[in-house]
Amino acid sequence: MKIIDDKGRIFGKINIIDLLVLLVIIGIVGMFVFSYVKFIENSRPKKAEVKETTSLEIDFKLIRVSPEVVSLLKVGDKQLDSNGKAIGEITWIGEPKPYQYIFNMGSGPGVRVGFLVKEDEYFKEIPVKIKLHAEVRELSGAYYNNQQLLFNTPVTFSTSKYSLLAVPVVALSSAQKHQTWLQIKVKFSGLYPELSNLINQGHIEIDAEGNVIARLKEIISAKLTEVQALKVQDNTIAVINDPFRSDITAVLDVLCTKMPDGWYYKNYPVKIGSQITFSAELYQVTGTIIGLNIPEETKHD
Repeated sequence: MKIIDDKGRIFGKINIIDLLVLLVIIGIVGMFVFSYVKFIENSRPKKAEVKETTSLEIDFKLIRVSPEVVSLLKVGDKQLDSNGKAIGEITWIGEPKPYQYIFNMGSGPGVRVGFLVKEDEYFKEIPVKIKLHAEVRELSGAYYNNQQLLFNTPVTFSTSKYSLLAVPVVALSSAQKHQTWLQIKVKFSGLYPELSNLINQGHIEIDAEGNVIARLKEIISAKLTEVQALKVQDNTIAVINDPFRSDITAVLDVLCTKMPDGWYYKNYPVKIGSQITFSAELYQVTGTIIGLNIPEETKHD
């Protein structure tokens, strides 16, 4: 039996043209019904989305800040949303420090993971407090300007003057803080006379509240910086003194905070090989920690 006979009927019963017309009518009716249902849904008043928000004041560090922007930072700087409403405001600004790159160098003999710290000569990082309006999602996650707030994960803080990356850092309450004075040995290398002549025993560093947080206890040595030079005659390397720069090794007493992973001074780790910046009244100098004396009674705190 033919599917379509000589008269154009399917199985000799349904005319193919009539079938096509019927299918078109069914399609038109279906589209009309679908469109009508969507129209009814869209015409209903939508339930307003209610966002749960909260106000937080969090410690951040602004990273990779250029010297031009450092001078623009002011307490009271605000970030505005698309409606012109303030969603973030700087309430405190700390002291600028050189920005540090930390490179993971992998493992080595006797070392599980090695890190290389490189201090940037141009960019700064600055501790700040920012009061912000955060959106609470899923009862636990806090979001600022659609960016989730996570420790050590940067968010963007933008004003009409600048746009910077702000990294939330852990801030301990007074009850949680365990502070003590540690004695460290620091080598300040490659100093020009204008700076090295200012450094002296007895100088102190104070914080924003006027508290003494570091003292230059003793200058152990001050000598010309040794540099390597090529001896052209026999193509060998010789160590000579740089007549224009000097190295100073000093002992500092610094007020440090005990954290779960070690001691910190002004949010920077205090351990051999780490960089530390000492800021006296007339100068600021950065060196490398080469010795550390931790009191025995604090080692197991």
